[in-house]
Amino acid sequence: MAKPEILDVPPQEAIDAFRSKGFHVGFDWRDTDALAHVQSFTVAKAMKQDILRDIRTAVDASMADGKTFQQFRDRLEPLLRKKGWWGQQIMTDPLTGEERLVQLGSARRLRIIFDTNLHMSYAYGRWEHIERLKDRMPYLRYVAVQDSRTRLDHIRWHGAVLPVDHPFWKTHYPPNGWGCRCIVQQMDDDDLHRYGYKVSSEPPPGSRQTRLWKNKRTGQVQQVPVGIDPGFSHNVGLAGREGLVQQSIKKLETSAKAANLDIPNNDLDRLIARGRAERKDFVSRAGDPKDAGFADRLRDEIRKELRERRGAGTVKSDLVPALNSTNHRRAARLLQEDTAYLPASWVTRANSKGRTIIYGAANVNGVRGYHLYPDADGYQHKEGKSWFNVHAGDSFIKIGLNPEGHDQGTRVHEFMHRMQSAMPDLDKPFQRLHRRRTKGEKLAQLSHYPKGEMARKDQYLSHYQGREYSGLPHDSRALEVITMAHQYVWQRKTHTGLMKMVDDDPEMLDLVLGTLFHYDP
Repeated sequence: MAKPEILDVPPQEAIDAFRSKGFHVGFDWRDTDALAHVQSFTVAKAMKQDILRDIRTAVDASMADGKTFQQFRDRLEPLLRKKGWWGQQIMTDPLTGEERLVQLGSARRLRIIFDTNLHMSYAYGRWEHIERLKDRMPYLRYVAVQDSRTRLDHIRWHGAVLPVDHPFWKTHYPPNGWGCRCIVQQMDDDDLHRYGYKVSSEPPPGSRQTRLWKNKRTGQVQQVPVGIDPGFSHNVGLAGREGLVQQSIKKLETSAKAANLDIPNNDLDRLIARGRAERKDFVSRAGDPKDAGFADRLRDEIRKELRERRGAGTVKSDLVPALNSTNHRRAARLLQEDTAYLPASWVTRANSKGRTIIYGAANVNGVRGYHLYPDADGYQHKEGKSWFNVHAGDSFIKIGLNPEGHDQGTRVHEFMHRMQSAMPDLDKPFQRLHRRRTKGEKLAQLSHYPKGEMARKDQYLSHYQGREYSGLPHDSRALEVITMAHQYVWQRKTHTGLMKMVDDDPEMLDLVLGTLFHYDP
């Protein structure tokens, strides 16, 4: 029986990845960091844009038309010779100012340029493919070409099967060096059973070992995994995702500079730009938005990334049952599970401000209220027939435990009021967005709100999100913008939740993702 096919990638995906790159001029490959290599096309010592453009055009044509190396060389070598970029020449090193005899074009260099760019572009496109299929095919198998040209370390890694999200693939996703021909094979449980492969409990022996490498050009010192060449110890697909974020920010900063504006780190537009790049990546990984279960897959992708990048779930919220009873303990446990997606730094800040007392009400639907006690040391709070002590900084949330009230989104909503009070700077971008959306519009008294509590739909998914509370400063009255935004993201009612944000209010989703992944108190 034939072995499963090595995961291929449609040529167009590799071509698109290559064509998305900008240009970067560098004298030495060590002058360009890993992220810039992913984002940019660069050839060491090709110091003129026209030379870079000629080489890039030839690589692009070879990928698009399926050309061999010899066809690539036959096309490019005469052009480079004509322009004088061939053989050995004296050049001035821009870093040191010294004149050096350097190698420009040669058959060997063209081979390296051809192989490296094709392998990297296909690896980038392949990773996009892997992310889209990982729910159905959750494993990757390392495959090395086992001949005399293969590095011994890469042969040792051959056959290792690990989940797609395993940290091993952050550093060991091939190619893993100059001329590396290793690839990965994506598999599902049926493949493992059919061919007798087993998921490894640990990464391959020795793969965690590192060596110290100093970049003599920049002075930077870093730990590089043993068996991987410097400059290759990163996953080009994951690095490309970070590149999207950085590109969005760069565009924002360029526009701001042209307008002579100063953009602080927690600025609304900066966070939206960061979140927009995150959203596009998550949506592409979740598959077709028209497929059933898209919202759940999208939500799960966000959760996974928050655990990996932001330590979500590693710090528990300081939730205290109001009384030692089954209902109160159950309510605290539910909310602890609901809020495990929050970044560790957020939870740590909230815990430093005081406890959150949880009251579980057996005969109440949903969540009924949030209170903050900033100066209530030793205060006795009464809820129903029960009394309990609260201290300065404590907050209180009443959770209904009726089956109809088991909605994660509404519980998260009330807990975000806690975050709002613990981290006022987190709430500021949401308040700014509200003022931008409602500038020049009049508030209206709605019949189902208490007198003096005004609201309007504006550009929100519901009137409630645009609600303003009287008696508060003008720049902090819209207390429900951030809470409703998180409720929409995490509640399981897709017709009013995450799908509505994707379709009807992506800007709000961008701000939520921008803060979740890029804001720290």
